[in-house]
Amino acid sequence: MGEKSEPLAVLPAPKTEPSEATGKQKTASIVEKIIENVEQTYRQEKAKEIQELYNAFVDVLSTKQAHISNILTALELVKHDIIDQKIQQIRSEG
Repeated sequence: MGEKSEPLAVLPAPKTEPSEATGKQKTASIVEKIIENVEQTYRQEKAKEIQELYNAFVDVLSTKQAHISNILTALELVKHDIIDQKIQQIRSEG
């Protein structure tokens, strides 16, 4: 019994090729990240534009110092004009 036994040889793990499903999952994950980044950039740019418009309106309104009812009426007229322009644009494209 005093014999020394040979150490067991450890076989390397079999090489596995990435499956097609794994590749598709990685691609989907990358696409999702790209879409998320685009959406985040869009939201940031939209918020920046809104802030700039808000500041411009505040500058005009504070300079004019108009009565609040006149300010609100003017804003409603602008809103109406913009909606009307968009409706005309849609009709002309159709």
